[in-house]
Amino acid sequence: MTKLKTAFRATLFASVAAASISVPHFALAADAAVSVEEIVVTGSRIKRAELTAVQPLRVITSQTIEQRGFTNVADAINELPTAGTPINPIGDQGSFGTGRNFVNLFNLGSNRTLTLVNGRRFVGGNPASIFTGANAGGQVDLNVIPTGLLDRIETIQATGGAVYGSDAIAGVINIITKRNYEGFEVDGLYGVSDKGDGETYRARVLGGMNFLDDRLNIAASYEYSETSTLGYNDRDVTKRQIAFAVNPANTSGSDNIPGSIIIFNRRIPETTTGGLPFRTGGSALSGLLTIVDPSNPAGRVAAQFGPGGNLIPYNSGTFYQASVSSGGQGLNLADLTSLQSPVKRHVATGFATFDVTDAIKATAEVYYASFKSEEPYNQPIYNAPLFGGNSASLRFSTANPFLPAATRTAILSQPTALPADAASPGDQIFFLSRASIDIGNNKTTAEGESARAVVGLEGDFSLMDHDFSWNLSANLGRSKGSFSSPNIDQSKFLLAVDAIRDGTGTIVCRDVTARAAGCAPLNMFGDKAPSAAMSAPNTVIL
Repeated sequence: MTKLKTAFRATLFASVAAASISVPHFALAADAAVSVEEIVVTGSRIKRAELTAVQPLRVITSQTIEQRGFTNVADAINELPTAGTPINPIGDQGSFGTGRNFVNLFNLGSNRTLTLVNGRRFVGGNPASIFTGANAGGQVDLNVIPTGLLDRIETIQATGGAVYGSDAIAGVINIITKRNYEGFEVDGLYGVSDKGDGETYRARVLGGMNFLDDRLNIAASYEYSETSTLGYNDRDVTKRQIAFAVNPANTSGSDNIPGSIIIFNRRIPETTTGGLPFRTGGSALSGLLTIVDPSNPAGRVAAQFGPGGNLIPYNSGTFYQASVSSGGQGLNLADLTSLQSPVKRHVATGFATFDVTDAIKATAEVYYASFKSEEPYNQPIYNAPLFGGNSASLRFSTANPFLPAATRTAILSQPTALPADAASPGDQIFFLSRASIDIGNNKTTAEGESARAVVGLEGDFSLMDHDFSWNLSANLGRSKGSFSSPNIDQSKFLLAVDAIRDGTGTIVCRDVTARAAGCAPLNMFGDKAPSAAMSAPNTVIL
């Protein structure tokens, strides 16, 4: 990691709490005792010093974040031993989580970890979707938290539910920003992995100044950060496609033979990007159509659709179970899986404090952040026997005009005849299994925007030999997000793959009404075969 840095120095809520209460001495040894002068409780509205907390507490300082070169506070929190699997840009993300950063303490769910900023709730960043429903949860997207004016992050684990409710069952993360910052800094950071990829960029400006005899302090920061794309094929470990498979040597639960084994080069043997022809809609590889073995004319081998729609030999690899083979020419998910999604972030913040009196302070906080991310890889449009409904195998006739003559002859020459096509005497029915990366791959693009403003008063006073603190604040926040994921219009797709020749010999969509509306026929035989028709209107809507 290389870092360049230049610095120039020139919800309405109220609470009252006892702060400096005389505390009895605690015996640490026979001749030693400790007296606690001030108590600060994080994740609560009572103050307690961090080292006196009875529950586990972790503190991440701004120095730690700077030394590690983190561009997002989530990266620092996710290194804690108690941090479970987060929702973040690392790994192959779900459709509606692209680019987001939600912490997940103890793997209890990101909606069970409460994130506070300066002890106050922050606007949630998990918008509703078809997966989360109308009540998406109040998880804070840590993309919106600035790193420049960060002082520290305090994490209390496995507590907080009694104070804040069910969203704090796993713990409370309290992000504390700097106060009374004075100076000016310009910061730039560039990081790259030892493989020469996975670049990280950050540019940051922050400044602050005191006014009115140091009674008023105003500070602000802006930062832009960007991470790059990584896929499974970019790393040797994930490129090897290590997976578990059923051990064929295991015969029972008492034979002392492991039930699972580790395999390499995992493939999905029931489908390819060019297409596999099956006798029925079932997934058994014994149902694959065959062709004469080019190396042994007396034998036959399983077939797949190759370039130009021709049938060529197919190697299914070593089959272990449904969707799991080792080696062969089946679908390789390493080509379609992300290790890191790229994220672009803009974060602007402003803080102000004003000493109204020696005992009363007015504060103001303003946050604005936006991000954009797109999955670099995702699953293709499937039509395969492993699925049902709209994703099941496609039914075709050998009368389809996109089939080359040699392919039609090879299918009609199967050792066991296929079902007859009643609509076309002399033709037969077969099923196509295909992973159509040339039609679409469901890559999700996500954008988000958050804004928050807080104004407050705080102070302290003494009464009856006790010191008290109080605060009053108003908190207004808004978050919005949008997601887009390309997919096919199923009805138009089925009309497009049902092709015939018209009276002039031109290949057209069979349905006359669809044809009049602009339907263009779609060739599904062979890798990239549909590409020529994808630009035609109303054929496949992505």
